[in-house]
Amino acid sequence: MTGDYPSDEISFRLHEAAHRNQEASEAAIRKMQETDEILRQTIQTLPDWVAGEVDRRLAQVIHDAAEQITANVSAGLKAENEAASRAKVRYENAAKFSVRRVVETALGCFVIGCIGMITGVYVAARLILPAPDVLQREREAEQTVEKLAPRGGNSILAMCKTAQGDRQCVRTDERGQSTAFVGAGGETYRIVYGY
Repeated sequence: MTGDYPSDEISFRLHEAAHRNQEASEAAIRKMQETDEILRQTIQTLPDWVAGEVDRRLAQVIHDAAEQITANVSAGLKAENEAASRAKVRYENAAKFSVRRVVETALGCFVIGCIGMITGVYVAARLILPAPDVLQREREAEQTVEKLAPRGGNSILAMCKTAQGDRQCVRTDERGQSTAFVGAGGETYRIVYGY
């Protein structure tokens, strides 16, 4: 069973490898003990000088086999330790990479958002809102209309057909008036409709 972190899995695998090495060592020791027992029984049937030589060589073989088993176990543990170290380094690099990747993504989104916002404001200012001089002219025109309204600025103008041709004329209010008003210089006036 492995844990939630790679170090738990590494510990588990190291434990399994050590357990396998221990079982292999115990099996090899049992086999050597059985072989030793068989050889001792066989030696007892041989002449004494042969038995001494076999004992001497047997001790050397047992010593060499024990060294080989120890070397194999050490090499296995060393390889497992190196694998664990490599896995730890990979895990640490992955952790650093993931944090760096999250920060890079957040910064990228922030920059893209800022660019989008600036572009949106620019487009709104250029395409949707009128130019500042148009606004100024509109305000000036409204002020002029306010000044002219009491002086007939809201009069309705039209084109009238006369004997002299088409001429611009203004709608007048002739109700209750029989003639036009005459000014001091002889000019005529009519009351503009709506005033």
